[in-house]
Amino acid sequence: MKKISKMNETKKQTIQKFALDQDEIENIYALCDKEHDKMTSLFQWTDIINKECNYEQKCIIIGFMWDIAFIDSKIDKYEDFTIRKVADLIYVKHKDFIALKNDRAT
Repeated sequence: MKKISKMNETKKQTIQKFALDQDEIENIYALCDKEHDKMTSLFQWTDIINKECNYEQKCIIIGFMWDIAFIDSKIDKYEDFTIRKVADLIYVKHKDFIALKNDRAT
């Protein structure tokens, strides 16, 4: 039940942050679920981000990941590890990674 609640809150934040409607978000999440099932590493996602995004956009992505992680007001060690790994793979500076985390923690 907790996972469903967090997923619903994640969708709600995504809709607000990116001005999407419910159908668009459902299509995006369905595509991500389908691709996730075929995924063997984070490289498949982070490679696209590195090719398509500038540094500011990469920081926005990491910040949004922190927003999602903090939905339940606590950070699981796996959430922290995953966000840290993605930040490393998309070349977000450690000081920015920490600043983004701290901004969301307050």
